[in-house]
Amino acid sequence: MDFCSFVWNAVKFVDTPFGSPKENDLVPTRKYNRAFKLSVCEAIVLGTKSKAQSCREHALTPSMLDRWVDQYRKLGKEAFPNSMGPGDISHEQRVLELEALVGRLTLENQILKAAMKKGGLESVRESG
Repeated sequence: MDFCSFVWNAVKFVDTPFGSPKENDLVPTRKYNRAFKLSVCEAIVLGTKSKAQSCREHALTPSMLDRWVDQYRKLGKEAFPNSMGPGDISHEQRVLELEALVGRLTLENQILKAAMKKGGLESVRESG
């Protein structure tokens, strides 16, 4: 096993107090609020934009957009009742999310520093 694989596996499989990291945790998920979904779907249903154009403009997948449009056609303005975007969460919830992220990143940094030392890279600069 080469050094990079060792470091990757060490980071990938470490349990944190906030849950076990998953491989797809490294790719941030985007959340769209209700107003955004309604405006995109309305433009498609009214014919002012095509699905392909909306996908390109907003970097959406066609399958996700199809689900949104189907729900919009069924429920109209009442669609997406549980959709919350970054601006829709409470301040306290955002602080908790950021504290959890700081904890995970701190642990990841400690693991990477230890792995680099073990891998023979003694010139790792200690910060903090």
